[in-house]
Amino acid sequence: DRYVETLVEMTRRGYKEVTSIRLINKVSTIIYLLEGLLPSIPEDKLTPESIEMVFAFSAMWAFGGPMNVDKSSDYRKKFSEDFTSAFGSKFPKEGQIFDYFYSAETGEYVHWNTQVPKHVYSPIGNKAGENPFNSIFVETIETVRMTFLLNSLARNDKYAMFV
Repeated sequence: DRYVETLVEMTRRGYKEVTSIRLINKVSTIIYLLEGLLPSIPEDKLTPESIEMVFAFSAMWAFGGPMNVDKSSDYRKKFSEDFTSAFGSKFPKEGQIFDYFYSAETGEYVHWNTQVPKHVYSPIGNKAGENPFNSIFVETIETVRMTFLLNSLARNDKYAMFV
């Protein structure tokens, strides 16, 4: 109740979503993310505090993920600031809340950049030992973050829409 009711009130006015999402869908997203994330926490580290941190992460994405970012306004940034002031004592102060994920290993929120693999250069071309240009994929914070969220949902046969 503490998170959902506060987030509903917080986002009722002054926010713009990429596409309108009903409250039941946001609550379902929280549950679906929890179903995907909680099993990854070792049983000895599954404490009320770790569960709340995973719940906060799930709620953050369910309510803040759909916020619009365009040339004139950044509603995700506004959401990040408001979320931090309401619940964010555990979030790092640098950057936005979307820059972090909950690490069961450390019991803290960790920046996504720690998960981005180092790019290994490979020659581009169509000759032997070269890779065609269309097969090159360079991981970024955004691709790692979206892959993590998609995998958390897909491994439990849940749908996701990224816009």
